[in-house]
Amino acid sequence: MFKENIKIAIRNITKDKLYFSINTLGLALGIVCSLFILIYVQDELRYDRHFKNCDNIYRLTQNFLYDQSHFARCAPAFAPLLHEYFPEIKETVRLNQQTKVISIENKKFKEDNFFFADTSFFNVFDFKFIEGNSENALRQPNSLILTKHIAEKYFGKKDPLNETILILNQDGNQLFKVTGIIEDSKRNSHFHVDILASFNSQNSDFTSAFVQMANFYTYLTLSDNYNYKSLESKLPEFLRSKLDKDAPTYVSLTLQPLKNIHLKSSLQREIEKNGDIKVVFIFSIIAIFILIIASINYINLSIARSSKRANEISLRKIFGANKVSIIKQYFTEFILFCITVLVLSIIILTILNIPYKNLINKDIVLFSIDNAYIFLELIGLIILVGFISGIYPAIILSSFKPLLLLKGVYKMNSRSNFRKILIVFQFTITSLLIICSMVIFSQIKYMGNKDIGFNKENIIVIQDVEIGNRFNTLRNELLNEEDIIDVTAVMRPPSIKILDANSVSVEGFQFNTEKGASMILNLLPVQTNFIDFMQMRMIAGRNFSKDYSSDTSAYIINETSLKKIGWKSAEEAIGKKFMVNNLQNGTIIGVVKDFNYSSLREKIDPLVLFLKKDWLFTILIKTKPDKTFKSIPYVKGILEKIYPDKILEFTTLTSLFDDLYVSEKKQLDIVAIFSVLAIIISCMGLFGLLSFIIEQKTKDVAIRKVHGASEISIEMLFLNDFAKLIIIGNILAIFLAYDLINSWFQNFAYHTSFHYWILFFSFFITIIITFFTVISFASRAAKANPLIALKSE
Repeated sequence: MFKENIKIAIRNITKDKLYFSINTLGLALGIVCSLFILIYVQDELRYDRHFKNCDNIYRLTQNFLYDQSHFARCAPAFAPLLHEYFPEIKETVRLNQQTKVISIENKKFKEDNFFFADTSFFNVFDFKFIEGNSENALRQPNSLILTKHIAEKYFGKKDPLNETILILNQDGNQLFKVTGIIEDSKRNSHFHVDILASFNSQNSDFTSAFVQMANFYTYLTLSDNYNYKSLESKLPEFLRSKLDKDAPTYVSLTLQPLKNIHLKSSLQREIEKNGDIKVVFIFSIIAIFILIIASINYINLSIARSSKRANEISLRKIFGANKVSIIKQYFTEFILFCITVLVLSIIILTILNIPYKNLINKDIVLFSIDNAYIFLELIGLIILVGFISGIYPAIILSSFKPLLLLKGVYKMNSRSNFRKILIVFQFTITSLLIICSMVIFSQIKYMGNKDIGFNKENIIVIQDVEIGNRFNTLRNELLNEEDIIDVTAVMRPPSIKILDANSVSVEGFQFNTEKGASMILNLLPVQTNFIDFMQMRMIAGRNFSKDYSSDTSAYIINETSLKKIGWKSAEEAIGKKFMVNNLQNGTIIGVVKDFNYSSLREKIDPLVLFLKKDWLFTILIKTKPDKTFKSIPYVKGILEKIYPDKILEFTTLTSLFDDLYVSEKKQLDIVAIFSVLAIIISCMGLFGLLSFIIEQKTKDVAIRKVHGASEISIEMLFLNDFAKLIIIGNILAIFLAYDLINSWFQNFAYHTSFHYWILFFSFFITIIITFFTVISFASRAAKANPLIALKSE
């Protein structure tokens, strides 16, 4: 019996190749796209879960309440004090991330993932040792642990254990001994270690730097099933005890579960850029929608085809076939269908593997033993979707009465409302994706064109340089190149959020001097010519000048600072005495127009500019138009001569600002791709529904033609039904998009408007697609010979 079912199934497939091809391709596309998103979502959710004790590891974060700056790092003294104060804390470890230049046999390597770590590091994070052991590897000063790929990078096939490595520092070089080799960090970790150095190798006493030095990542482990919120509630009392009674009014400590950091943390000074749980949720919903749409199309096409098989089923029933045998026949075809979809899905996965990895910017290996679950999920998806989609038409067809089928009374008008709902659903999702794509594109264009208050074009950026007293020498050397216009320096380059802040005292204003209530302004140390270099605009007073020796204690504020302090006009601030805590007394010499120093996600903060050459770590070089990249080799040669102990990286200011919106561009790419996919699948849905409707209305079309109806009037008859569905779908999409886009706009302090032309564009696209799909299909029915149709009826 099974053999006969296979023969019949193959015959039915070969009889209607177009139906089978469209059905398998549509479902395979939907399943593959859903699987791609599922892989991405699973990878995001697995971050840090490879650590054996991940359920009990927490990160300590520090919040400065006076300016609401919440840091992923905290002061180094907290870790040992917390361990001593709370017995429920089993282990603590501090990580101090730095960028170091390593020298080995006259070769230099720049390493960004260099960490000083406590000896307890391996009690918290279980890295596997290849050589050495966790108990002694970080115990002695100037001890160093390398990851496997770094050891191979430095020493090749040579055994690196007990070898020495020279680390170049501005204040003196240090010689370290390799005491261990560990496996590389897992890709889906929220931090990646290349080199670990013993914490006691640092030439500083971190016990006295209590609150303000918030630059150490601190982790702790708790007992199994311990409620970390209980510990968190005790932290204010800890601060009162170890600092002073008012400590909780200006600083707070919070705990983050390790498993939540990647997707649920976007604090200042994150160790690496994290993901976003909202994006994961949105992509999951899109995957479900795509899968549902693909399943709907499968159902529509199966039902549309069922009328062709009505006579076959009626004859089989007359000759003794029961409902179960007919369902078995359908499921035999379903098995062949699943096998075809599986093969097709694997082919599509293989073709799209590399573009997929480039799109999500993750090096996920689809075809490996570790990811064997992917194929189990693929097979499971195909069986689940195929079964759910196939059971409905199988039951419907097997329940038909043979006499009614043979008489041609086979009609399914009772389900027309259900089919219309499916089409409306498809066009709602399609229109929603189109609208979202256009809004994201509009916002990216807005961010690229908005006046941010300075000129970022034709500027070379070199970061992590301790400029000190060498700036004038560097500037003079660089200006010998005719393509270089000017050189300046600043603490951190534009595009990076300014997080350095301090309390200020202002002449004529008496601020509340209690801790936590003083006036806090952001600080930006600059070189004398910085404002002119960036082409910023002064609205009152003057710029810094070498002609005034007193400018070493002068300050320039921005408009937001002016408003926060309480002055009514910029002129009123000029000449007022001004002091930043722990800095020199001085006066305000100017007010600069507000500028967006970093991302447009952030509102403009109150800012103070001042001269402090010891705090300048970024060199900015302005070139003539179109000469930026041509000038880099000359700049590199000069810098290597002046800073021989550094490995410097060159970029441009425009690329730094472009990098700020990489996530939005990725979102645009993904949503745009799914918009196209939704359009394709929706067209397949139209094809399925049109197949059904036209087969049901064959007699109606023939009678209309006999009575003189034109082909255009018949085509418009079909188009009229779908036009209503498109309008309803677009209206629903507009309501959904309005709330969704407004929620998305909340990520930006400055954003474009919700342009109404985008709604009309979406409506236009769906109308055009529907028009050509319906007309191309309906024209065949309109051109058919009515006599043949009437004879068959």
